[in-house]
Parts: sequence; structure tokens; C-alpha cells
Amino acid sequence: MAKKTQRTFAKPENQVRRLMQRDQSKARTDATRLSSIGTRRNYEDRLIQFGRWLQAEKRGTAIMDATVQDVESWLEAELAKGLSQKTLDMDRHAGDFLLHETGRLGTTAKLERVKATNPATKEPRAYTQQEVDAITSRMAERNALAVEICFAAGLRAHELLTLQPLTPDSRQPDVRYYDTEKTQPKNSPLKFTNASGQAHGIAYTVQGKGGLVREIRLPENLAEHLEAKRLETPATVTDRKIHYHEVRYDIGACQQLTRAFSKMSQAVLKDTGRTNHGIHGLRHSYAQDRLDTLIRNPAIGTYEKALEIVSQELGHWRPSVTLEYLNRK
Repeated sequence: MAKKTQRTFAKPENQVRRLMQRDQSKARTDATRLSSIGTRRNYEDRLIQFGRWLQAEKRGTAIMDATVQDVESWLEAELAKGLSQKTLDMDRHAGDFLLHETGRLGTTAKLERVKATNPATKEPRAYTQQEVDAITSRMAERNALAVEICFAAGLRAHELLTLQPLTPDSRQPDVRYYDTEKTQPKNSPLKFTNASGQAHGIAYTVQGKGGLVREIRLPENLAEHLEAKRLETPATVTDRKIHYHEVRYDIGACQQLTRAFSKMSQAVLKDTGRTNHGIHGLRHSYAQDRLDTLIRNPAIGTYEKALEIVSQELGHWRPSVTLEYLNRK
């Protein structure tokens, strides 16, 4: 009698990609289809993390075979890491999506919310992905894209006008140092890595406060949408008496975008009890998301190292400034 071949756990990235492809193949009129690029990206990231957890815990051989109990156990494991409420909520939403797709959870049923136990994870200024989706759905396309970019990369509104692809021949990021001899650059090799330590995204540069040029990363889908807005000839844009030269993309920015965002966010949040904190709250969202991601990376190891990296990505350079974005002083 032939020996039965034991199934192995396929790479979580491949499993989740197939799941997302199945969702994208649905008709656009299908209410269960994910319509938001940002939501799809976040669910994909969370479900890859879930798959790695299943593999480590030796629970089955496929993400699609996961039960409600598997997802609930994973959420408890995430809670034990001290993650923010926003990240725990996104984990839960991703779990809902998976279980709805597999039919193990009714289409209107939802997993019970796991509440963060650390009071330092309050996030009064950060927006959730669901809030951003609701806000951008009411905005003009060029403004909605600009908001998605700010949310995904932690940009200030005026930095959108300074976006440039980072290539060997383009403008290069500035370097700052820990020491006066300039032998110890503030440039962690773990910047822009995910929880498994892999670099992600398409590299661009922006020019922020004090003229500092820093590198940022955009998800591939957002970079593709941005490049579709590239101007044939770089333009000059003036905002509040400041002239921005070599503007490369036709997207919202500066005061015009700030006003549009505030108007739409007030309309979206008015019935939720949440306060509108303006477009700068998107940088708070980025800071919290990135800190939670980096904490998961074993190569980083400590909260302090993760905070240092987030401060560099935001262009703060001093972690004490980034703490203001995290409410974790």
C-alpha cells in the first residue's frame, strides 16, 4: 500500500495572493468584493502574518482551512504582543474577511472585538483604514490619491508637491549623523521593512521641514496610480506664498487638500463621536502602524529600536518627537 503523502504548509504570501486574486475576480457589483486598494493591502499583510502564525503553531496546512477558533487564538496572541487597538481591529477585520470568504462565518456575522489592555495604546489623532476609505470615497480622484499616499507613507500635505522617484541619477536623501565626526549615520538598514525583515515598496524622495530630503516608500499599486498622474512637464505651484518648483504629479496637496480633507472627515466622523484632527492625523496613523509592524520583527527586538526606525522614516530623527504621535510616552 502506497504511503500517503503529507501536505506541507505553502508560503503564506502565495496563499494570500491567491485569496486576493479570487476576490478581485468577483463582479464589481458584488457587495463582498474589496473595493479599496488600501483595505486590500492591509488585509493581505495581516493574513500573511496569520498564515505565519498558523505555520509556527502547526495548525493545519492552509490559511483557507482556518476555523473561527484559529482566528480567535491568533487575535489573543496578537493582544499579548501589546499592539495598538487600531492594529488589533485591522487583524480582526482581516479575519472576518477570510472567514466570510471560506463560509465559516455568516456574511453578516463578525468576530468579537479584542480590546487592547495597555492604556498607552489610545490613539486620539490616528485614523483607521475604514475611516480613510470612507473619507476618500467622497473626494475627487486627485485628492483621494493624495490622501492614500499620506496614509501609506506618513507624508505632510506640502510634501506631496515634492515627490520624486528615487533612482541613482535623481535627488538623493540627506544623511544625518549621531556624532559630530559624521561616522555614524542615522540610517537604519531595517527602514521600510515588514515584520519578517523584508524591504517593501517603491522608493521616492520628498522634501520636508527644514529642507530635509528623505526617502519614503509607496506600495506598488499606489506608485502605479501616482505615475499615471505624472505631468508631461514639471510645473511650479505656489501655496501660501511658497513656491514649489519641479512639481511632477497632478495630485492634491497643501492648503487645498487640507481643507478638502477636513470637510470630508468632519462629515464622516460626525456621527461616530470621533474628533476630526485634520490631515496630519494620517502621519499619526503611519507612525502607529509602522511601530506595530516593526515590533513584530525579531531582528529589531526592542521597542526603542523600532521607535528609532519610525522616527527616521517620518523625518523626525529624534524619537522623542515621534512619541507625540504614539501617545506612548
